[in-house]
Amino acid sequence: IFDKDLSGFNGLELVSRVRSIPHHRRTPIIMLSGEECEVEAWRAGVDAFLRKPKDIDQVPATIARLLNITLEDK
Repeated sequence: IFDKDLSGFNGLELVSRVRSIPHHRRTPIIMLSGEECEVEAWRAGVDAFLRKPKDIDQVPATIARLLNITLEDK
């Protein structure tokens, strides 16, 4: 789970970097942010985008959904 603004890092750039590592291309990534960066997050490679604080209660269900997708893909 990433935020756009991480201490010392840009979360969008970090998502792009993770996606460039071959064995992490299928690692589920959620961006949870209060900023208007949804389009950029999808372009960077997130699997889900949730808005803070509105969607915070959707985090557990989103994690479960992404893990099920990942397990089914293997």
